[in-house]
Amino acid sequence: MNEPVDLQDSHDDSGHDSAFGVLGIVARRKSFLLLGLAAGAALGYLYYTRQAPIYQSGARLLILKSENNLGNQYIGAFSRYQTPQERLSNHIMMIQSPLVVEQAVRDYELDKLPSFAGMSNPAPAILGGLFVEQSDAYADALDLSYRGRFREDCQIVLDAVMQSYIKQLNATKSVTEDTVKLIEKANKELLDKLAQQEKEYRDFRTTAPSLASDPKELALHQDRLQRLEDARGETVLAVTRLKSTIESIESAMERGADREALLLMVDRAGELTGRSGAAAGSVRDTTSAGIVERLLPLVLEEQTLLETYGADHPLVKSIRRKIETTREFLTSQLAPSGAAGGERKPIDFLAMYLESMRQELETISRNDRELAALYAEEEKAVHQLAEQDRKARREQAAFEATDESLRSDIARTQQLFDSVVKRLQEINIAADYGGYNTQVLSTASPAGQVEPNFSRIMTPAAILGLLFGFGLATLVDMADKSFRSPADICRQLRLPIVGHIPAFKTKDSKLEQVNSKLDGTLMTHYRSKSQVAEAYRAVRTALYFTTRGEGHKVVQITSPAPGDGKSTLAANLSICIAQSGKRVLLIDADFRRPRVHKLFSFSRDVGLSSVIGGEAELMDAVHTTEINNLFCLSCGPKVNNPSELLTLPRFKELIDLTREKFDFVVIDTPPMLAVTDPSIVAARVDG
Repeated sequence: MNEPVDLQDSHDDSGHDSAFGVLGIVARRKSFLLLGLAAGAALGYLYYTRQAPIYQSGARLLILKSENNLGNQYIGAFSRYQTPQERLSNHIMMIQSPLVVEQAVRDYELDKLPSFAGMSNPAPAILGGLFVEQSDAYADALDLSYRGRFREDCQIVLDAVMQSYIKQLNATKSVTEDTVKLIEKANKELLDKLAQQEKEYRDFRTTAPSLASDPKELALHQDRLQRLEDARGETVLAVTRLKSTIESIESAMERGADREALLLMVDRAGELTGRSGAAAGSVRDTTSAGIVERLLPLVLEEQTLLETYGADHPLVKSIRRKIETTREFLTSQLAPSGAAGGERKPIDFLAMYLESMRQELETISRNDRELAALYAEEEKAVHQLAEQDRKARREQAAFEATDESLRSDIARTQQLFDSVVKRLQEINIAADYGGYNTQVLSTASPAGQVEPNFSRIMTPAAILGLLFGFGLATLVDMADKSFRSPADICRQLRLPIVGHIPAFKTKDSKLEQVNSKLDGTLMTHYRSKSQVAEAYRAVRTALYFTTRGEGHKVVQITSPAPGDGKSTLAANLSICIAQSGKRVLLIDADFRRPRVHKLFSFSRDVGLSSVIGGEAELMDAVHTTEINNLFCLSCGPKVNNPSELLTLPRFKELIDLTREKFDFVVIDTPPMLAVTDPSIVAARVDG
């Protein structure tokens, strides 16, 4: 029955708080906002009364450029395309310049005015209060104003500044025509000189030297030179190896070494020198089948067998026959083709091999000489390219230095020409070639008060006061921990809300016309179709849903503190239940401040205390009411020990008896935070 339920999604709660939080604070704490508004207004008014008055005088000048033919073509074009803002900006600067203001102070003795009494130089003070702006974006008119603390001085100061400006403007026209012509002559000479220098520079650029040699070409020759040097190194190494091999074989032959062993040495030397596939291979190729390769192992095998067996051993004889057969075949293959079969001479393989090595040595030496010639040519080409590159770089550096010098000359001439043109522009503005005609559209007006401005002071003061009041209200509202909405109750107590009773008036003239003794707060009886009665019926409906189980008949009504309306709720809820056709008993268990007998206008002489004390029976103490099916049991005579009275077994028996005789029992108990009576009753009820 007391399970917490969510009335709305937490997201909706946060959205509600963000949308109505500020409005809620304003509605609850209006007094703080009014207090802040009053404080801000009071402080603003105090500030307004303490401010010294400021007065302002105004005037308007019309500035028109007169026609004159003195300007040169550059300045004429410059002035022709100036906007009114650009033309008038110089005049604004001139009016607000110390030159004009100090001249006005001297000519009109402004330092003797009361505004500047005691000041040695009033010009800075005048500049601080002098304002000049364009009257309109498309008009050549200026609005002048001056602010000061003395009404009469404002008009005098503004008029003096205007007259000083007009005098200064006319004085600048004293610049002579000769000065202008001299500057124009210098301008023309510089222009011609600049054109000549630019022509010389273009001619110089046409004689630019060729670029330095391509670094890739030089790198290519250097790489080729390195490869030739590597090849020569390999050739020298091959020549050295061949010479060493030839000398070794010739030395062995002179010592009379075994020829078979020499052949084996030749074969191994060919493998070491890389001739196994070249020079040494030529011997194998001439045997048609590489007989030499088969002969040498046979000779070696013969020597091995002789070390173990005698010369007549069958194995030795067999290997010798193989050697002889191989030699005969080799001799027949290598003999000259024109010789007779019996005239062939044995071939000296060592001599043949030595001759081939000498031929190869000659070939390698010839290749080395060719590589040396190529190396010399490449080295010469590399030196030539390097020299060309150095020469081209020197020429390029000299060209760049000359180019930089010419460009510097052109830049200096251009800078001088620009300064002359700028000077002509300044003369056109300051000396005013064509001249400006100034006309006073409105003289300095009598000064009027502009500060302090009541609205400009009070409006911000009121806004700041409201903000202060709102901040104070927010702090107070944050410190207040009371419930402000049903959602707060549900969120803090984690209990369901069965209804929401709106506030209503208890005194109504229409209720007095009804012939009834019941109290006016029983809205469910007097105004059964009102919004308040509907709210009580919503509580009844929620109660039905939460007590639909068996045995949920006895309901306790209480509140946190006195004055919350618990007795009114208990009475109206009982009426709603009775109107639905159920027998209802309303028990007043609030012995501290009983209200039920007053609401229904009957005596409390006999009641709950009498029944618990055994002085009366239940049905004798129950009162009938004007409302069908509704019965009431008052608290009875006042007792000194209400808490002890409710703990008696007789009270529990009374509750059990009411369950049998009535469909619903509503018990009105004291506030929970005031006494312990509600806690005692809570243990004996259903909800």
